[in-house]
Amino acid sequence: MKKYALAACFILPLLGGGCNNSAVTSTNNVLANLAGGTTGVAFQAGCSIVDVAEGYFANVSSKVTPAEALAVSSAEAVVAALCKNPPTNLTIAFNDLLSAWNVIQAGTTVPTTANPAPSVPPLVVNSIPTPTPTSN
Repeated sequence: MKKYALAACFILPLLGGGCNNSAVTSTNNVLANLAGGTTGVAFQAGCSIVDVAEGYFANVSSKVTPAEALAVSSAEAVVAALCKNPPTNLTIAFNDLLSAWNVIQAGTTVPTTANPAPSVPPLVVNSIPTPTPTSN
């Protein structure tokens, strides 16, 4: 059920709709709940979820602000590093993955007249050095 909430939360903005806070919170919990397993298999499942968010961001990347694009670029670099070589402390790794996912998910917010400069949360990384953002 939660995977459908995840998909709907990303598809609706593309169709002109949006997600309410409870849907976003529920979607955030999908990734956070994986931390209960703290296994390499569960971590790779988390990486797969973030891959989906990156795909949705790619669909709207030409419409987002430069600040959002830069923040998402940093988050994607963190995800790539974490998923390629997960740290031994998977609890910290899950927290970092969730932080990166939150940034990527927030980056799918397309600017509107009412909200011309959407913001993304800060990227918090404890398991690897935070990469220097690069512009695309």
